[in-house]
Amino acid sequence: MCQQDPNCHFHFHNVGQGLFYTGRIGDFNFVYDCGSRSVKSVRNAIERYCQTFSHSKPVIPLVVISHLDYDHVSGLDKLFEKTTVELVILPYVSPLERALLLLCTNRPQGWYFDFMINPIDFLLDKGVQKIILIIRGNGRKPDQLRLGDLVIELEDVSGQEAQAPFEQEDVETQHKWLTYYRENRIITKTHHGKITLRNIWEFVFYVREIEQLCLQNFQNCFSRIGNSLNIINLLRCQKTRAKIRRCYERVTGSKDINATSLVLFHGPLVGRGSITVHCNPKTTMHLYLPPICIFTECPFCLVALLSELSEPVNGQLLTGDLNLKEKYDEFRRHMGSKLESVAVCLLPHHGSEHCWNAALMRDARNCRLWIASAGINNKRYHHPSESVIKDITKNGNAFYWVNDYSRLALSLCPSNG
Repeated sequence: MCQQDPNCHFHFHNVGQGLFYTGRIGDFNFVYDCGSRSVKSVRNAIERYCQTFSHSKPVIPLVVISHLDYDHVSGLDKLFEKTTVELVILPYVSPLERALLLLCTNRPQGWYFDFMINPIDFLLDKGVQKIILIIRGNGRKPDQLRLGDLVIELEDVSGQEAQAPFEQEDVETQHKWLTYYRENRIITKTHHGKITLRNIWEFVFYVREIEQLCLQNFQNCFSRIGNSLNIINLLRCQKTRAKIRRCYERVTGSKDINATSLVLFHGPLVGRGSITVHCNPKTTMHLYLPPICIFTECPFCLVALLSELSEPVNGQLLTGDLNLKEKYDEFRRHMGSKLESVAVCLLPHHGSEHCWNAALMRDARNCRLWIASAGINNKRYHHPSESVIKDITKNGNAFYWVNDYSRLALSLCPSNG
């Protein structure tokens, strides 16, 4: 555990346009997203990651999937091949939304179709022992659930709402998922509450669902082509795919929608600590939190002098593709005081200006390191946005771009002082 082994490491891997984040807290390993537009890049990163383990097939107790967009999951097939995953946490994504995500993907791999048709079967077939689906709903105080070193204290979904997502699937999938639910292989939870690791670390979640009006408009448009329960299979046919694409463009105005996304805050439960940022083998920046915070000069980052902080600030906020322009107050209320404990924040949607809200800097006022994970040659999206970078750096914060060539490593030693 981390008190005995101070080497708690976190990595933003260089996968280009996508995200692959890994954490190691003592001997506990977890992953947040594993994908890229470049399959070769994410596969190489997975190979390097697995080489850091002493076992030929390492065990990963926890994988969190923020959403099912291709550039966040395209490495899962390789990751599950190279490792043994015990628990996967992901938001529920309906068949219609999964179809929308497929329409945004150029030349998806065959396994990605299988994954989108039935993500639960895909995960269980890959050896995942248990799946937690995070859905919106009225929660109730949970019984404490223990899974290895993890204590699950996320609120249970009340009554029929626990099985409501299954009703959106086709009959065969519904039957399978209900069987898994009764066997306790699938658990449905709300995003209220937290997960703790050995009473030293916490994982807190927030899920934002896609706007139902967008899905309803897409369903109405699509209804003339086929049955929405079979939409993903229909996308395999290029001719039908072109028709569905026209529906998509009418609904969205040819713009990509912001999908359901699961945010993760994680950090030590108690104590002060220091974070060391390693962004280059020849350069180490020390970020002491608290009592004093100083970045030394780094050729890949802006020079920043960070003010003295009176409270422990050593959490990390991973935002997936969350759109902070929409329902920001809901997000802020849900995360509450956790935002003030954020030391490092992953910018939403690869640093897109369309998902950025500068109010986050006000609420995460102690965060001084802001990171974008984006490809260098993403001409279509222009990630990360120059305006977002200016927002961050004009307030004396440090910005770092994880891309095809640069990666970022963090280490944290919490103390009980």
